[in-house]
Amino acid sequence: MTNLSLPSGLSADQRLSREKAFGRLIEVVTEMQRSGRSTKSAGVKPRLTQSLDGRFNEADYGFSTFREFLTAAQQAGLIELRTVGPGPDVDVIVPDESTTSTAVPAGRIRPDLWSTFMDWSPGIERLYDRREQRARRLVPASDAEDTDSEMRALREARTNDPDRFLRIDPVVLATQLSWARTFVASLESTMDRKRLTEDLNTERPMQEFTRRIRTMSIAGEWASFRNRQVADVIRAWADKNEINLDPFAPPSTPPVAIATPRTSATHVSPVDAYGPAEINVKALRAQVKDLVDRMTVEELLALPFTLGQLYRR
Repeated sequence: MTNLSLPSGLSADQRLSREKAFGRLIEVVTEMQRSGRSTKSAGVKPRLTQSLDGRFNEADYGFSTFREFLTAAQQAGLIELRTVGPGPDVDVIVPDESTTSTAVPAGRIRPDLWSTFMDWSPGIERLYDRREQRARRLVPASDAEDTDSEMRALREARTNDPDRFLRIDPVVLATQLSWARTFVASLESTMDRKRLTEDLNTERPMQEFTRRIRTMSIAGEWASFRNRQVADVIRAWADKNEINLDPFAPPSTPPVAIATPRTSATHVSPVDAYGPAEINVKALRAQVKDLVDRMTVEELLALPFTLGQLYRR
């Protein structure tokens, strides 16, 4: 396991708590990167605190400052810290786990294929569009007015030209768990095998396994191993359907970006950008609901909601 430079005075429980804090830091920063938000350290700490229900204090993990906490995570190889100006603030970056291993030819599985083969969320139809040569996720039409023109067009095309599309069956949770267990069984470290096996025997095995392994030095090895398994599944599916498909190559037709926030050096509030009077709240809520309906399980788990927000009346 990665050396986390833990003070000798920390108990085993405190060491595990620090490991969990680093894991939550990675989840928070990854979500911020994915959504195009600024990941400056001054903005990361409030979101990390929010994700822990307001109970984050770096002193609880043996650090005098938040910067020391981040530096320890950097020394463990979990994040990168990049200077952004003359001031003390830094950008907190989570390296792309799939690029840490040279065993993956092109770095990562095509995003359109990953989201269709690796998301087992119910109620979603997964299709491969022969004409556009990319995978698509078709969410059910809601009872409310369908405001997503792309989804409407996809439904119409599916109805009018069904031979244009091939069905994709996702990799079920049981298979993904079997991959994880095979990988864990191959590890040399007895401690790593013990901890990851315990995670795989919890009520939410894949979530707990993923959260822990992201904080470990073997994260890159797992990403490479998993990508190989996914690539094999995709190639077998492509051979069965007699299509030429490289899991690692970019799509011939770039996917249409759906509700992707703009990335900028400084995050700008939508209210500041457009003005409150220009925002149609009802339409915005409908768009957010549609986006959530199309999220993968991993994306849903990364949403920064508190229990209070979920149960608010």
